[in-house]
Amino acid sequence: MGLKRKLDEYRKKKADGTFKSEEEEQRELKRGLEEEQKQLQEKKKKYVYIKEMTWVDILLRLGLYAVLQYLFYNFGFGVPFFMVSLLVGMYLSTSVRWKRRKAGELSAYSVFNPSFEKLPGEMDGEKMARQYAGGGLVMG
Repeated sequence: MGLKRKLDEYRKKKADGTFKSEEEEQRELKRGLEEEQKQLQEKKKKYVYIKEMTWVDILLRLGLYAVLQYLFYNFGFGVPFFMVSLLVGMYLSTSVRWKRRKAGELSAYSVFNPSFEKLPGEMDGEKMARQYAGGGLVMG
């Protein structure tokens, strides 16, 4: 019974002109695979990748910092160099270029998002005030 149904479907497709040979189906599958690969490559481009630091990198950077700190200390600028290096370190650790995040993806901290955009579902004072004033219902 299953074979008869397949034969009927084959005849119907052939009569309608929607029948495709195996070569045509393979070409379509190949095209679909190529399109998926292109989309995957585009998605990979959207990520910001950073090079993982090795122990050698860390030791070289710490050594350079120690030498610079020593030089600035000898010239009488040890404390200002230390303070500026702390500020630079804080900026670099919170900047987007050091994170693995999709382009356009929001940060968990709204102060780092463009125009201080909040994440969906984030609680704030205004939302809590509306909730209490509305009798427990969240409006808006």
